Amino acid sequence: MTSLLLSTKFSLYPNGTFLQFKFPNRPQRITFPTKTPIACSATEPPKRRQKPPKKKKSVADGEKGVDPVGFLTKHGISHKQFAQFLRERHKSVKDLTDEIFNRHANLRDLASGFEILGMHRHPEHREDYMEWAPGARYCALVGDFNRWSPTENCAREGHFGHDDYGYWFIILEDKLRDEEKPDELYFQQYNYIDDYDKGDSGVTIEELFKKANDEYWEPGEDRFIKNRFEMPAKLYEQIFGPNGPQTLEELEEIPDAETRYKSWKEQHKDDIPSNAPCYDVIDNGKEYDIFNVVLDPVSQEKFRGKKPPLAYWFETRKGRKAWLKKYSPCIPHGSKYRVYFNTPSGPLERVPAWATYVQPEAEGEQAFAIHWEPPPEYAYKWKNSCPKVPKSLRIYECHVGISGSEPKMTSFNDFTEKVLPHVKEAGYNTIQLMGVIEHKDYFTVGYRVTNLYAVSSRYGTPDDFKRLVDEAHGLGLLVFLDIVHSYSAADEMVGLSLFDGTNDCYFHTGKRGQHKYWGTRMFKYGDLDVLHFLLSNLNWWATEYQIDGFNFHSLSSMMYTHNGFASFTGDLEEYCNQYVDKDALLYLILANEILHVLHPNIITIAEDATFYPGLCEPISQGGLGFDYCVNLSVSETWSNFLENVPDHDWSMSKIVSTLMGNRNYADKMLVYAENHNQSISGGRSFAEILFGEIKDGSQDTDKLLLRGCSLHKMIRLITLTISGRAYLNFMGNEFGHPECVEFPMSSNNFSFALANRRWDLLAKEGLHRNLFIFDKDLMKLDETERVLARVLPSIHHVNDNTMVIAYLRGTLLFVFNFHPTDSYEGYGIGVEEAGEYQLVLNTDEIKYGGQGLIKDDQYSRKTISKRVDGLRNCLEVPLPSRTAQFVEMSAPFGGPIGSNPSAAGAQPNRDPNMASAEQLVLELSNPQLRENALLELSKKRELFQDLAPLLWNSFGTIAALLQEIVSIYPVLSPPNLTPAQSNRVCNALALLQCVASHPDTRMLFLNAHIPLYLYPFLNTTSKSRPFEYLRLTSLGVIGALVKVDDTEVISFLLSTEIIPLCLRTMEMGSELSKTVATFIVQKILLDDVGLDYICTTAERFFAVGRVLGTMVASLADQPSSRLLKHIIRCYLRLSENPRACDALRSCLPDMLRDATFSVSLREDPTTRRWLQQLLHNVGVSRVPALQGGGGFDQMMMN
Repeated sequence: MTSLLLSTKFSLYPNGTFLQFKFPNRPQRITFPTKTPIACSATEPPKRRQKPPKKKKSVADGEKGVDPVGFLTKHGISHKQFAQFLRERHKSVKDLTDEIFNRHANLRDLASGFEILGMHRHPEHREDYMEWAPGARYCALVGDFNRWSPTENCAREGHFGHDDYGYWFIILEDKLRDEEKPDELYFQQYNYIDDYDKGDSGVTIEELFKKANDEYWEPGEDRFIKNRFEMPAKLYEQIFGPNGPQTLEELEEIPDAETRYKSWKEQHKDDIPSNAPCYDVIDNGKEYDIFNVVLDPVSQEKFRGKKPPLAYWFETRKGRKAWLKKYSPCIPHGSKYRVYFNTPSGPLERVPAWATYVQPEAEGEQAFAIHWEPPPEYAYKWKNSCPKVPKSLRIYECHVGISGSEPKMTSFNDFTEKVLPHVKEAGYNTIQLMGVIEHKDYFTVGYRVTNLYAVSSRYGTPDDFKRLVDEAHGLGLLVFLDIVHSYSAADEMVGLSLFDGTNDCYFHTGKRGQHKYWGTRMFKYGDLDVLHFLLSNLNWWATEYQIDGFNFHSLSSMMYTHNGFASFTGDLEEYCNQYVDKDALLYLILANEILHVLHPNIITIAEDATFYPGLCEPISQGGLGFDYCVNLSVSETWSNFLENVPDHDWSMSKIVSTLMGNRNYADKMLVYAENHNQSISGGRSFAEILFGEIKDGSQDTDKLLLRGCSLHKMIRLITLTISGRAYLNFMGNEFGHPECVEFPMSSNNFSFALANRRWDLLAKEGLHRNLFIFDKDLMKLDETERVLARVLPSIHHVNDNTMVIAYLRGTLLFVFNFHPTDSYEGYGIGVEEAGEYQLVLNTDEIKYGGQGLIKDDQYSRKTISKRVDGLRNCLEVPLPSRTAQFVEMSAPFGGPIGSNPSAAGAQPNRDPNMASAEQLVLELSNPQLRENALLELSKKRELFQDLAPLLWNSFGTIAALLQEIVSIYPVLSPPNLTPAQSNRVCNALALLQCVASHPDTRMLFLNAHIPLYLYPFLNTTSKSRPFEYLRLTSLGVIGALVKVDDTEVISFLLSTEIIPLCLRTMEMGSELSKTVATFIVQKILLDDVGLDYICTTAERFFAVGRVLGTMVASLADQPSSRLLKHIIRCYLRLSENPRACDALRSCLPDMLRDATFSVSLREDPTTRRWLQQLLHNVGVSRVPALQGGGGFDQMMMN
């Protein structure tokens, strides 16, 4: 097969050579049809070429950075049987890779079969068709282009028609039109698609060859090209010419070759140098040895430096117009065709496995493929590039066929024009399409796939689907595909079952080849050709249709021989016993690695009900390499609560534990309240459960509608905000679609009445529009506040009696009251930071269909100094029954300003003083008025809600602030900063902190690299008050950036070397400066990127550890609970890295192991828990008792 060479070499594992994308040693090149003269060397005797000895690679060299059980070690899991299984699987991957490289040039070649298999236009006026059918004895193409004749277009006999692996090859020659002569060159090529409007220059072949030779050869080099028979003619004349010997006696004995060669060299030793290469003949003295002809180095380099005249080669190609004039296509665009096999069981006709456009069986006719090759001027051309992958995914799951309002099948074009704008308006950033790949039966929702390479012809053409994807990209939407490689339809005529007449072509034989409950066929993942087919299919969708991600459907069906229909207790033995299909796991490993290498931005999602260990772990650490895995138990729990559990008996603990799932994988979790399973697959959607049995006009109608509307909103809010970085919703459920989906089938007389979506409900005021407005604001909440992209929530309040749940996600507070009757006027929720909090999103607002029980004057609340939930402050919030709210700090007490409440759903609170703020901002551009404006704005910045956007968008304002900063650079060294200068520049820094805190300007501030202007201040060493004030305010700006958990912010700060600057302040600053600097280091460590950065090298880790240890020692003399808290949190985070944890066992300060800080920690249970966990992580089993009574273990208890 033709190999597809990559420009770079990469491997499955970082810094390793395992599973490399290899390259062939001698790639084929296009050569110009001229002959090259033999050239020799006369300089130095040739040396027999010796292959360099192969360097033996040790296991460590070949697999650097690879640990087959790495994720088990990471999570502290000890299970010998499963660990051994992972090691054996790792070896199997290597063995499989070696086997692959015996057949394929590289892994890209393995995943690019679509470039040669199936029907392809060849430049030499023909179509090439290739198909894999190892069980067939004869192969031909039949269709309306050849009147369905099984003999007209068939494969040639023997190896001219198929290879040893069962790949059949058929050539369909274009038909020469009447009165047209065959091409002069047998290798004549035409431009069909690429540069189809070029060619036909009118230059003859002879002229092109002459130009090529004149450009390639220098004078004298082409002597033997132009006079090919010069040497034979001279030899003939010498022996048989008139001056030669006339009789046998006159013919002298012919000397041996060596004597003749030396004589010739002697005769030509004084020849004038020419451009012809020098040569020499060397005899190594062995009997029967063949003389070696070698080039001298100069001639060799000169010859190798020549570039073949490829431009002339491509100029020989003719254009599409010339092809249309001379030929008619062998198989026109839109032709119907099938592949014909003669098998031991008899003749068969099948739809080609690699067909890209298929018409399934309709009206009793057998299925057929459609040749899709539109003229290039009419083929779809991409307009938009793929959007950047967002930090969090808000996925809108769609089925094209039922996406319309009318009772009929919807097309790709209708979906593009009507549904895509709705998805964009609703605030989602991704669509996930199901049922797009060709399938025979519409009622199967598209999961019994028959043709993996074809878009469903029910909805339109391949170009229509390209337009859908392109328009989605233009709207900023990613496009995911529901891919079904876990099983296949059992159909024979249109599917892959018994494709070549045998039962083991693509699938297992016997019971293993049949799904135990669904009647589908199971792929034979251990077969290289099946791997070739499936991996190429993934690459096909990503390449041909620019798909951005895949949801791998029902992995449990393929990973286990029992198809996942078994009880799982959670014991790791169940994931490595005899029922696990190791071949399927190897396929998933290859699929993830190849996809992520060929398409770096692609997203893969695992849908596995068994939560197979390591689904989302890196392949190099023993995982399967998925980006996300689906938490299927969430929707099941909600459905069970709604249908079977009375409202008073709902368990808050179960809700939280189910939504959080396994904490180790929570950040890789995709969650949804309900997806298509509740609406399509025989279930009931939440709206149908909540509203379906309500009768209009009944006494309890309003009450039941309020209950249903409240729970519908609360379930969605808590599902989105409590877990994972990805959220999914099925089409229509965002507005509570009142009816389930029922596809046309025999049981409903093939009716389309319920196979649609009621978009008309959004145009009417009422329940469904209210729910849509809430869901839209919910999506906007994530967009503005980056809820999903933040660190996982800290759940600090779960009360099954009051049915209240509260948790913090970063600085965002979410509170839920699920109680059906009890409301609370001032429910106390613990918060860490004291300040004023603003209610941003309230599910009980009237515009969301609520009662509006919380009044406008209750939207702002201040904390009280009271310990609640183990936190230092208490926020009392009004909590009506069945309501939820999102609260955010608007102004801390005595601290830097937080981000303003600008998210969706916030009550309008226009600052009456904005006019004065605008005037002060204008005065910043006036050097005479700037100092007063800086002072007034910095003092009143808490009063101006939209000050940050105003500062950023006002012309020249940021430049004026930067001018203030740069102006004091000269007084930094030597240190001559006066208090007045320090106060003025700190006022400017306070405004920059305001910009860095605001969600609308934070990333703009970062992308402009403004923090770099502050680094000279952090690099100062003077301990005078002006410099200390300057450092502290500068740290406040950096602290405002890291306060919102964002990996992009952390990556920027790490790339600009913020860690050494913070460590400098932590060593020599005041207590307050040390606290802020330690807080910044803590926030960096809490991000995975920051932890990996610091723990990558020993130098970085010990630099941080040394400073932390020094600070611990200083706190023994000058205690500071606030600083100690941040230090302990830093140590705790470091202990979560295995290498750092090992180092901490020996370098953790003894004062943290004993009772030195017992007094400081007595009033801080949160820090006590952190320290307890730290000591547990580093392996401190017990500590000495405290003096004066009480042990350390007792002190740790709440």
